[in-house]
Amino acid sequence: MFQRMAGSSGRIIGFRISGTLTAEEARAILVPELHRAIETYHHIHLLLHLDGFKGMTSGAIYEELKSSPEVKHIKRIAIVSDAGTGVLGVRLFGAVLLPTDTRVEYFRSDNLQAAWDWLQEGK
Repeated sequence: MFQRMAGSSGRIIGFRISGTLTAEEARAILVPELHRAIETYHHIHLLLHLDGFKGMTSGAIYEELKSSPEVKHIKRIAIVSDAGTGVLGVRLFGAVLLPTDTRVEYFRSDNLQAAWDWLQEGK
């Protein structure tokens, strides 16, 4: 499940992701949110809080974003989680999908504020 986080503001958008992520959720929630922010701010920063994340259906985000022009406008991604294997999957996914100038950092759940701060300093 995708849920926009209350700390989202301006070019910084945060999502809490739990359970199993589907392509339908990515299409219905993530892509439109990114598109709106990019239209306004051009470059955006993204926080992904993996909270009880169990993975994604085959190609859930990959299929939605691989041909999406929005991807090149994401300049920083903060991944927040305590589950190392889920984070590894997201990092590998990011290495394949994201432009080389996109910075990705990992934060433990108890450092959520540090993740927001890191995204803010990259404005």
